[in-house]
Amino acid sequence: MGCKPTKNGKSLDNPHDQPKITTKVDPRILQKYEIQALIGTGGFSKVVRVQHRATGQRYAIKMIETLNPVGQDTCERELQVLRRTKHQNIIQLIEVYEGSDKRIYMVLELASGKELFERIISESFDEKEAVRNIKMVLQGLAYLHNLGIAHRDLKPENLLYSHEGRDARLLITDFGFAGRRTTGGSEFTMKTACGTAEYVAPEVLLSIPYTVGVDLWALGVITFILLCGRMPFDDENKMNLYKKILKADYCMEGEEWESVSDNGKLFISSLLELDTKKRLKASDALNHAWIIEQKANFIKRTANAKSIRRTGSGKSNESSKHSNESKSLTSQNRRVRAKELDELLMYYRYGDKE
Repeated sequence: MGCKPTKNGKSLDNPHDQPKITTKVDPRILQKYEIQALIGTGGFSKVVRVQHRATGQRYAIKMIETLNPVGQDTCERELQVLRRTKHQNIIQLIEVYEGSDKRIYMVLELASGKELFERIISESFDEKEAVRNIKMVLQGLAYLHNLGIAHRDLKPENLLYSHEGRDARLLITDFGFAGRRTTGGSEFTMKTACGTAEYVAPEVLLSIPYTVGVDLWALGVITFILLCGRMPFDDENKMNLYKKILKADYCMEGEEWESVSDNGKLFISSLLELDTKKRLKASDALNHAWIIEQKANFIKRTANAKSIRRTGSGKSNESSKHSNESKSLTSQNRRVRAKELDELLMYYRYGDKE
């Protein structure tokens, strides 16, 4: 949620005081930037909103603890991506500091609008608005995939609006799980088990080499949520959830789907496709009839939207992830883990496959 502090230090959008940062910060940062508020936290990072002392421009600074090997790996992955990218739908890296306190300070473009997640649960959409949002994500993905980069953790919590206006750009953020092409060639495969359970592609669950197509599967899940207000695959038990994903066991029937166009449903089906060779690529998806036609019919999705559960951890750039909505699922217990996939494969190898 975009936070607008008043004179008493409270957000106009949030009745609670904005969290203050108590962590010591490298003096070089303090010399150049005034720290205004703590706006996000993660397992190995904190995000603060700052103002450049000379220009008055506001930015976000992501402070990452690198003493922990996981934090260091996450930081390296994110920097490897952000140093290569410059696109209107990808969060922009401004500069980087290596602190004497063993932290990395990433100065980032400030996304002062809400997360896509928060707009889903708080606002109604017509299909034209849904298309506008998905098109922006596709443009960012097409750019990344052309560079040989896969996001691998695409979800509404990692999609932030540049500001609160209706014409805001939607920005892809959080590249801590990104995979990169390390050798030549337009096609490359990855093997690491990662991502968030509700959005993970079936080929990741099967522990087979996968491609950037995993991002398109995740976008199919996001589009499904955007159009009907609920998850296509939903179960708090992760093993049951994975079994549904492996069968592409989702349904586009019921009252909430009556007003969704046939092209919208076909678009989702072309992304939630088990056969990776048939699944649309980002560049092809941009030319899909649903994206091109942009129908403006209202969709009945708001009644279910409040029931969507958050899978994020609070690593937002500006958007507030401190709400009381949907705290039953945290990012840590919804992470895809290799040990779980070993158990899943054992089930399919020796257990009941029905």
